[in-house]
Formats: sequence, C-alpha cells, structure tokens
Amino acid sequence: MQIVKSLQPDDGPRRASFATEILRRIPEDNDYLKRVCFSDQATFHTSGVVNRHNDPHLALREHACCSFQNQQGSPKLDVWCGIMHNKVIGPIFFNEPNISANVYLRHVGTLRCTSEEFQPWIIFQQDGARTHWGSHVRRFLDATFPNRWIGRDGPTPWPPQSPGITPLASFYGGMLRTTCFRHQFQILQI
Repeated sequence: MQIVKSLQPDDGPRRASFATEILRRIPEDNDYLKRVCFSDQATFHTSGVVNRHNDPHLALREHACCSFQNQQGSPKLDVWCGIMHNKVIGPIFFNEPNISANVYLRHVGTLRCTSEEFQPWIIFQQDGARTHWGSHVRRFLDATFPNRWIGRDGPTPWPPQSPGITPLASFYGGMLRTTCFRHQFQILQI
C-alpha cells in the first residue's frame, strides 16, 4: 500500500513560486542558505507502527484512493529538530501526548536559534503543520525573526504539500530515525 496526499491544482505553481523566490535571493546574499534554519517534527511509536505522515507520497487527486488503519493511543514520542549549514539545533523531545500550538511554542521558544547569538541574521523555516500555524506562534516568529521566517502565511510562504524539500527530510530524518528509535523506549518509560 502507498499512502498519498492529494495535490491541489495550485500546489505546483505555489511550489514553483517558492523555488523561484529562494533562487532569486541566493545571488543577492551569498550566505542566504547558510542563514536558514530548516526545521521539522517526526513521530515515533513504540508499538512499531510507522507514522507515514513523516514519509508522504504525493499523487494527483484522481489517483488518491488508498487508506490505512491508524492505531489510536499507542505510546509515542514526538521529536523536533533544526538543521543549518554547519549545525544541528536540537533534537527536542516532546513528552506530551498531544502537540498543540501552545506546546510547540513553549519548546521552540527556548531554542538556541532564538538567542542573540543568532540574531539578527538567522532565517527560521517551518512547514505548514497545524501546530506551527497558531496565531501566537506566528506572533512569536514575527517578533523573534521579523521578516525572516519561512512558513504558512509567513513573510516567505511555505508551499503547501511540500514536506520533502528540506535537508531534514532527505538526510537528518533518516539519521534521527535510526538513532532515536533505539532510545525512544527508554525515554517514554521515564
């Protein structure tokens, strides 16, 4: 079985617009990509159930006809991480059973990338997840990274249905899954 997300008609043009905007900025600022802190979250279940949300497959709407059974309430661990050109920020382990915008903001607000060491040059990226889109989360980002964050309805809008276009999706996610999965049972039992 292959799990897919439906692509909407305007998803392709919005992705192209995002890519064009990023490519336009690189010649203007040679360090632009070095300043971006790409971030993402992943969920690991102790039951062995694989959270396929973190490994999506995209398909045109007419081909999106798959379903799967989700195991509700199994013990899990959510992990957040950020990655820049030469440093990893985190990982942060969420011990809460459900991650809300309040929980997300409480943890992300304590990150090193919000410290003066990284201001005013860092650009913070997050995807369009519901927990990242709370109005108080966006107010925090506007205050901490004024005109320097990438996300849903941010100064640089993150394209919808685009979870796999960050370095975390291609490199760090696999490494984190391999190392964290071994330790998650101990963390959840504390």
